[in-house]
Amino acid sequence: MMALTAITYFFVMPAISLSGNNEAHFGMVLTTLEWPHFAVLLYALGAYAACVAGRRDLAVDPARPRLVERRSSDAVFWFLAASAAAGIAVTVALGRLNLMADENYSASITADVSDFSFLNMSFTMLLPLTLVVLIRENFNARSLVVLVVVCLILLTTGFRTRLIFMGYTVAASFLLMRRIKIRVSYIVVGTIVGILGGNAMGQARTYGQGVDLAKLDGMTWTDILFSFGGEVGSLYAFSFTASNPLPELIFGKPWIVGMARLIPSFIWKDKPGPDYLAHYLGGFSTEGVEQAGVSAPQHVEMLLQFGWVGLPILAFLYFCLAIHLVRRLNHLGREARIAGCALVPVFFGFYMQTRGYFFQILADGLFTFGPLFLMHLWDKRSLGRPIAPASRTFTFIGRL
Repeated sequence: MMALTAITYFFVMPAISLSGNNEAHFGMVLTTLEWPHFAVLLYALGAYAACVAGRRDLAVDPARPRLVERRSSDAVFWFLAASAAAGIAVTVALGRLNLMADENYSASITADVSDFSFLNMSFTMLLPLTLVVLIRENFNARSLVVLVVVCLILLTTGFRTRLIFMGYTVAASFLLMRRIKIRVSYIVVGTIVGILGGNAMGQARTYGQGVDLAKLDGMTWTDILFSFGGEVGSLYAFSFTASNPLPELIFGKPWIVGMARLIPSFIWKDKPGPDYLAHYLGGFSTEGVEQAGVSAPQHVEMLLQFGWVGLPILAFLYFCLAIHLVRRLNHLGREARIAGCALVPVFFGFYMQTRGYFFQILADGLFTFGPLFLMHLWDKRSLGRPIAPASRTFTFIGRL
C-alpha cells in the first residue's frame, strides 16, 4: 500500500496532471520532480526496512480462528456508537453538516464553531465500528444496510479520504474472511476505480453538503481521470520544500503540537499550532493561497524536522509503530483483529503518507484504532494460538 500510494501520487498523478503542459498552480511553476522523487525513495527505503524487520508479525493471518478468542464488550461498543452519533448530531445542530439535504442550507462559519473541530473525530470513529458490525454479522443484509447509511453520512461530509478508507477496508476484510487471495488484477482495477471515484467526488463535492452529480455533466471519464483538482497542490508544496535549502530544523515540535492538539480549542485557546507548515507555501505567488487548502505529504514535515537524514529514519520508526500495532491487534478478538489489520495498511501506507501532519495523524489514529482496544479492555484473557499452523509465506496483510 505504501508503494502503491507513492507510485500513484508522486509518479502517475503528476504525469497525468502535467501532460498538457499545465505545470502552473497558484503562480508556482513545476518543471521537475527529481528531488521529491529522491525523497520518496528515501522514505520508501525506511518503510521497507521496517517491513522486513517485522515480517513475522505481518505474516500472521488475523482471520484464522484461535483456541481461545477474547470477547469484545457490547456495552463499550454501544457506548462508542452512541458517542459517534451524538458527535454527528451536534455537528448537524451547529450547522456544519447538511444531513437532512436542506436546499436552503448554508454552512456556519462562525469563529465559535471552529472550537468544536474535534467533533470530526465522530466520523473517523464510524470506520472501525462499521467494520466490526460487518465482520460480526458476516456481511449479511442488515450489516450492509448499516454500511450504506454510514457511507451516505461520510459522503455528505465531502471528505473523500474517509470513503477511501471505508472502501479499502471493507474489501480487505471481506477478502480476509472469505480466504480470497489478493491478485495483481484486483490491485490494478481497484486503483483505477479509486482514482476515478476520488476525482469525481473532488469535482462534485461541497464540504458539509454532499455531492452534486450535476457538476459532472458534460465530463467524460477521461476528463474525470485528469481532474485531480487541489490534490496536485501537494506536489508543488513538496517540490518547493525538497528543491530548496531547508529552514532551521524544528526537530520534535510536530510531536509537541500533536499532543497539545488533543485538547479541544474551547478549553485551551492558546495551545501551540503547526506554524512551521507555512514554509511549504513559499513557492506560491498567488495572493490568498493560504486559504486554498493546499496540503503537503508527510515527507515535507519530515524534511522540516530532521532534514534529508531524517526521511528514512522517521519512515522506519513510523512503520515499526505500524507493525507493533499489528502485533497488538493480533491479541484482540476476531472482529477487532480483522478490522484493525485491514485498517493498518491504508492508514499508514496511504493516509499517513499523503496527509502528513503528525497532529492530524495522531488524532485520527487514536479514534481509528482506539475503539478496537477499548472494546477488549475488560477481557484479560490471553489469546490462544491459531488452530492451524501459520503459513510460511506472507498472507494478505504481509503482501500489503
